[in-house]
Amino acid sequence: MTILLLCSSIYAFSAYSYESLQNRLNETIKYRSLRLVDYTPTIPQSAYQKAAKGYVATGLDDTVGWGVAVFEVPINELWRGINHELHHTGLTPVSHTEIIKGTPCSDGRWVLMEMPIPLITDRWWITEQLTAPNLFLSSQGVVRELSWKEVKEKTPLNPSQKERYADMIQVPSTRGAWLLISLDNTHTLAEYHSKVDPGGYLPVGPSSNLAVFGLEQTFTAMEQYAQNPKPESCHMPTP
Repeated sequence: MTILLLCSSIYAFSAYSYESLQNRLNETIKYRSLRLVDYTPTIPQSAYQKAAKGYVATGLDDTVGWGVAVFEVPINELWRGINHELHHTGLTPVSHTEIIKGTPCSDGRWVLMEMPIPLITDRWWITEQLTAPNLFLSSQGVVRELSWKEVKEKTPLNPSQKERYADMIQVPSTRGAWLLISLDNTHTLAEYHSKVDPGGYLPVGPSSNLAVFGLEQTFTAMEQYAQNPKPESCHMPTP
């Protein structure tokens, strides 16, 4: 976490016609008003140009980290992949995940997560995961959003959880989203953003850059998982 790239790109994803990508963005812009997130970062056009060339483009808008890439994965498979948090441990910086309300992949589920931070106090948090059913249905599944926001209400932990998190810091604020747009039967454009207030003390560098920590790795992990889902992965509804 000590060295993070605020505006970078890595070549790891699928190249796609920029003209076709831009046409798809224009066709689907009307659906963005149905998103549930209360804030979206300003992503420059150059990021989509990089994504069309097969890069994961990332950046920082104020304190919001964002990323854009074209996945060579059908939207249904990618949608399944990003929604099954229980299978993300080992693929992302998150080391432990539990569903404490609802069921895996369901709209409105509460997810408990923790992330180790070497040489600094580890963090844990609870978020509500929303799948924006109205956006899904209105676009006939062409545009989909998974968003999350910290659970504000006091949430009781069971005795083992209380013991587990006694020496960790609860993250006071964390929110973000995946936005998926189907480009064709085998390609999906993904936009991602995340804003985190880690709480407690962090050195200036890590505190400023926590939102972009592991962005490229997150994209790569989601592509690999979506291409090789586990048999018990959730089956998301299709329009």
